[in-house]
Amino acid sequence: MNAHQCALNQPCTDQTMPCNPGYICFPNSTVSNPTDGMMGYICPAGYYCPAGALEEIPCPIGSYSSITGASECMLCPPGYYCSATGQQSPTGPCNAGYFCTSGSQSPTPVDGACPEGHYCPEGSIIAIPCSVGTMNPDSHGTSQSDCRPCQAGYNCKTVGVGQPDPVPSTFSCTGKQPGLYVDPADCSMYYECVLGHPVYHRPCAPGGTVYDPARQECRWPYEVSGPCRAYTLPASRTEPFSCAGKAPGHYPDPASCSRYYQCTLLSSAPFHRDCPPGGLVFDAGRQYCTWPWSFSGPCGNYGQ
Repeated sequence: MNAHQCALNQPCTDQTMPCNPGYICFPNSTVSNPTDGMMGYICPAGYYCPAGALEEIPCPIGSYSSITGASECMLCPPGYYCSATGQQSPTGPCNAGYFCTSGSQSPTPVDGACPEGHYCPEGSIIAIPCSVGTMNPDSHGTSQSDCRPCQAGYNCKTVGVGQPDPVPSTFSCTGKQPGLYVDPADCSMYYECVLGHPVYHRPCAPGGTVYDPARQECRWPYEVSGPCRAYTLPASRTEPFSCAGKAPGHYPDPASCSRYYQCTLLSSAPFHRDCPPGGLVFDAGRQYCTWPWSFSGPCGNYGQ
């Protein structure tokens, strides 16, 4: 049953008119837009009142009404959510790691999770793609810092890269003995051939080391021969290492990830040791040589 007003200056009969949209009319009201509280009232904020409504209706979840006299509610705007009925304004901005489209009911909408290759700050209306040359393999990114540099040997030539594709290579282990082989296109990379496995494309330790095919390991550019050789020495090379005041043990060589110093009780002069060939580097935390991808740090690339 709808609310109606009586015809103006006429007794209430069946000849009645519906109350205006945005208003509630009491029985025997003589106006279609009452505001005095005696014949009716204007629809309050947070509610809507269609023409002829008997009572105000709360705005449903996902919508709101910030004005009085509304005949319909507005959808929650993009970037915000409305989690309750009868709201006069949005509940708040969408959570970081998510994006909210119009009419969102939750700060973490199921269909608004920030996808791989993107990031979503608080209040996002869309997922923002990582720029060319960067990648984000994880979902729910919250800031641009979640977009990390593309992994060596992989392609990030478009925006929004989550799981990059390996750079195509013509290298093949067919007819080759198991072992390590130089990458002619990148001094900081090398190939590894293992029986029964696909080609492994390995990076040298970070910090500027290059692959030395003669030693079959990664070294500083001034330590190798051939096209990858360079003559620039690290600044720390001018500071000789001493065991004076140090406990017996192994210490990293700041000039070479593939070498380390050994201190003993016998002398303040250190023993300068090489890691085994094949690309192993010295892990100062564990005090032994290992693969660079097995730990993080200046010489390790775990997780990169």
